[in-house]
Amino acid sequence: MSVLFGVAQHDQAQRRQQLERFALQYTQPLVTFLCRTKRIEPEQAEEIVQDFWLAKLVLPSPDQTIAAKYLVKVRETAATSPGSFRRYLMRSIGYHFLDRMRRNKNAPASLDGMEGFDVVSEQDCQAFDAAW
Repeated sequence: MSVLFGVAQHDQAQRRQQLERFALQYTQPLVTFLCRTKRIEPEQAEEIVQDFWLAKLVLPSPDQTIAAKYLVKVRETAATSPGSFRRYLMRSIGYHFLDRMRRNKNAPASLDGMEGFDVVSEQDCQAFDAAW
């Protein structure tokens, strides 16, 4: 949780250090998650994860990162569980993956073609936990 707070900081030096720590901790599990659940090659999964970090952690202002948004959600749902950060991260990268496919016009045209492209299923969670 301390890494999440660090990523959401405005102090650039501390934020950069926490971003590196965050990326080291989560990159390989997310690459493995994408390979197993979206059936893509490791090189493509690594590219997607790097693009995800750039779009969701590095480029946005500290209060607009996925870490900051999750922390806001935690505060808002103090009485109930907002869900684990891993699940939130899996869902976020799943949506990012689908958005990239749509932008590149690689997304299946029909709902039948979307089989296997669920954003996060229970099997996805198990794959991520196994990679973790």
